Amino acid sequence: MIVSAQRRRTLLIVGAVVASVLAIAAIPVVRDGSSRGYRFVASSAFGGHSKEGNLTDEGAYALLFHTRNERNPWVEVDLGSEIDVHRIEIDNRVDCCKDRALPLLVEVAGEDRTYSPVAEKTDVFDHWDVDLPAGTRARFVRLTALRKTMLHLHSIRVR
Repeated sequence: MIVSAQRRRTLLIVGAVVASVLAIAAIPVVRDGSSRGYRFVASSAFGGHSKEGNLTDEGAYALLFHTRNERNPWVEVDLGSEIDVHRIEIDNRVDCCKDRALPLLVEVAGEDRTYSPVAEKTDVFDHWDVDLPAGTRARFVRLTALRKTMLHLHSIRVR
């Protein structure tokens, strides 16, 4: 089969466009402006929700995770290595039940997993920014609801 120069050029351009689209599609989509795919694990999983995953995941009801009704449910984020942490941004569930996350304790830990509290929230919130002191380093971030409840959040971002 003989292909004209014009047709060959068109096929090359189309091929380049398709390759570019496929390359862009391979880039993980990260919701909520987070730039890292940190892993999380929760104390339990309710219904069809995952007990562990990436902070970029989204389950049913636009939730990152959903624990069972239990005493002091928690979620732990693994940052992969000890890094400087400036802020932890937490978005509560958007459709209902915001009080279930309260009181919410935020802790950080290094490689040794010795946790230190950095903040506690006692009033209902949609979004909460936890600004940390300069020089704060952590490998792990843990959020714990300090009572018997279900813990479920829309998103967690660590910066």
